[in-house]
Order: sequence, then C-alpha cells, then structure tokens
Amino acid sequence: MIAPSLRKRLTATVISIFLVSWLLSALLTTVAARLVLQSEVDKMLGSMLEVTAKVGRTFLQGELEQLQATFSQSMVVVNDQRGIEEGTRDNPVVVRLDEGLDLGTLGTPALNVWVGGIQLLIGQNTPIFPHPSQVDIGVALDQEMDGQMWRVTYLHDEGYQVWYATGLANTASQFDAGRLLLQLLMPLALIIPLTIVALYVGIHRNLKPLRALSQLIETRRARQSLEPIEEPAVPEEMIPVVDSLNHLLERLADTLENEKRFTANAAHELQTPLAAITTEVQLCQRLLTDDASAEMMQRIYARVQRASHSVRQLLTLARLDPQTPLGEETVLLHPVLEEVVSELGHRLSERGLQLQFEVDDGCSVMANRAALLILFRNLVSNALRYTPRGGQVAITAGERQVTVENDSLEVREPERLTDRFYRGDNAPQLAEEAGTGLGLSIVSRICELHGARLALAYCADTGRFSARVQFL
Repeated sequence: MIAPSLRKRLTATVISIFLVSWLLSALLTTVAARLVLQSEVDKMLGSMLEVTAKVGRTFLQGELEQLQATFSQSMVVVNDQRGIEEGTRDNPVVVRLDEGLDLGTLGTPALNVWVGGIQLLIGQNTPIFPHPSQVDIGVALDQEMDGQMWRVTYLHDEGYQVWYATGLANTASQFDAGRLLLQLLMPLALIIPLTIVALYVGIHRNLKPLRALSQLIETRRARQSLEPIEEPAVPEEMIPVVDSLNHLLERLADTLENEKRFTANAAHELQTPLAAITTEVQLCQRLLTDDASAEMMQRIYARVQRASHSVRQLLTLARLDPQTPLGEETVLLHPVLEEVVSELGHRLSERGLQLQFEVDDGCSVMANRAALLILFRNLVSNALRYTPRGGQVAITAGERQVTVENDSLEVREPERLTDRFYRGDNAPQLAEEAGTGLGLSIVSRICELHGARLALAYCADTGRFSARVQFL
C-alpha cells in the first residue's frame, strides 16, 4: 500500500492548522468584539444616567406636587387604580411618560425613575424594571422582561433620594456586534484563498530538493548504477537516509561483484574438463561397434553437451554486468533476426517446424548489437525447443517491438520463467531436448540493460506461447 505523498500530507496539515487558527481567531475576535461593544453600551448607558440625573435635579428643585402638576398631562398610570399621591417607596405607583430619547441605530433606551412613591416609565415601550438595591449602583445587569433580555444600569441620587435606571434591548447591541464582527472578519476571509495558495506554492518549492533527490535515484535506477549518491545535493534531513542507502548500494555492488567473479571462475574451470570429456566420448563413439554401447555413449554425449551449454550460459550471464556500459548504437532488427534464424535454421528442418518471418526492413532500435544477438538467439532457441513437432514458430517485428510466438502445450506461471534455473513443472512434456533454465533469465537481463520490457504470456484459446520485447 502506497502512503499519501509528503507534499499532500504537509499541505493538508499546514492548511488545517491555518484554518483552525483562523477559526479560533474569529471566535476570540467575536468574543472580544462583543465585550468591547458591551462595554461601550454600558458606558453610554452610564453617561445617559448621569445626564438624566442632572436634568432630574432641575425638576426636583420644587415640591413633589409641582412635579406631578408638570407631568400630569403626559403621565399615564399603568395598571394601577391608585392616585399618584398614594404610592410608596416600596410599592410605587407606576406611571408612563410617553416622550422618550432616540439614540439612532442603538434604538431608544428605556428610562425608569423612582421618585418618592412614583416609578416613571419614560418612553412608550419602556418596560418596568425591578426596583434596584444598593449593590446594583453603577453595575450593568442582564434582566429578562416580557421574554426579552435587557441591559440595565442603575444610578442613585442620594441628595434627592431618586433612583434612575436605563436599559437597552440586547437585540440592538447584538445587531451591532454582528455587523462589527462582519467588518472585522471580512478582510481575514478574503485573504484565506490567497494564504492557501501561498502555502501550497511555498511547500511545493521547498520540497524541490526532495524531488531532485528522487530524480537522481530514478536516473541511477534506469542506468543500473550502484554509485553512491553525493551528499552536497541532499537536504540535511535526508542525509541519514542517503547514508544508509549508500551503504546498501556498496554492499550490493560487492555482492554482485563476488557473484560475477564466482560464476565466471566456476564456469571457466568447468569448461576444460567438459571439453576433455566431450573429446573422450567422441573417441569412444568411434571405437564402439555394438548398438547398446553406442546408444549409451550417445546419451552421455547429450548430457555433456547440455552441461557445456549451461556453462556457456553462465559465462554469458557473468559478462552481462549491469554497471558496464553497453555501447549502444542504431541497430537494424531485420539483419540481426535473419542471422539468428540462419544460425538455428537446421533445427526447423530436423523437427519439421514451420517458420513465419515478418520483420520490417527499416525497423531499428538503439541497442548493443552483440547483446541483441544473444537476446534473440535465446528467444528463438527457446521457441524451437518447446514447439511440438510439425508446429509453427512466428517472428514478427514492428515499431520498437519484437515478438516470438510458438505453438505450445499449457505453460503454467509464465512470469516465473525468467528466474534462474526455473523450467516449470511440465517442462519435460513440453520439450524433447531439455534446456538449462537460463535462456529467458539472460533475455530478461539484456532487456533490463536496454531499458526494454519483456512480456511472457500463454494463450489457452490459441495454444500459443509468446515472448514480446518492447524497446523504449
């Protein structure tokens, strides 16, 4: 399972942190804006009370009867059958003065005045505030009247023993708080898309060294290079990873070199005794006269030849060093494939096989010609070996692609045929002449060195096995 890319995770994390921080800032700004607005409302209500108290003192210069006479025309007793003179401090007569004070966008504040036994309600929609106590002086309180919350402030005039209360419905202050909040957050909301784009671009640019390192590793993989990666081109945080990778590449290079040396030495040491055995067997074949001994010697000769072929294949594998440049050139495929067919043509007549050869004359690839000869020789030899007698082998080549097909019995697990010495469970039934299990492994190695793709497949419907080499 492939984990999400570092760029996507880093971008998502940074943007998430930014958005959460923005939301928290918006929340704190909202709270701060409400507190500031509430403080300003409280100050305004306090100032209004002071002005009301100064005005009230002017009216309170005379007697209570004079005050009653002054307001008698505009005062209306609210839900009370008593006269104004019958009110007391603890049980005042509530009267309303219809004239109120308009504060524009904040609405009309409600004023209550307690003087003697009268509680004046100044304004048409002014509610009846509860009678204050000493602890309520100068304190703004939230009180619910008639299902609506009010912000109420009290003031006591000790000289005349008059209480003043002014209030403002919270809906008015909330409206202004929302508008203020919108004004504060609108600039922040407008820069969110710009900030997200800037974060994405910044992260993309700062991850450029990682992309360069990835491209460097990919280039080395394409060239099959085991050279260590230079640390000056590596970000500081990736140095431990690159050091570990360099140590791994060094150990891998040593392992491959030891394998190559061992294979070459072993194959070389086997060549001499095998050649001697072949000579002795051929000599014995000339001297033998009875059929039974000649048949036995022929079987020995076939097995020695097979061993010699395995040694040659091992030497070929040892020479195909992935770190050695191949010296590529433009190679025409038609002459190369013709040469391979001419070399192996006697096996067609020996086994009665039919060959279909369709190769474009101008088809060419960038490759090493000697390596291509080995590649196609192994592919065609493999097809000739495993095609039943009287079967058909087809060689086709087009634009950067060569396909070798042959009639065949069922091939199980074709993807494993490139493993060394793997011949399949039913290989003896497929071929009269046993192979070494190294041919397709050599083909796979040569394809890797050229950056080509090898595809092996068996089609049960047609009963044909195909090996396709796609050059890039």
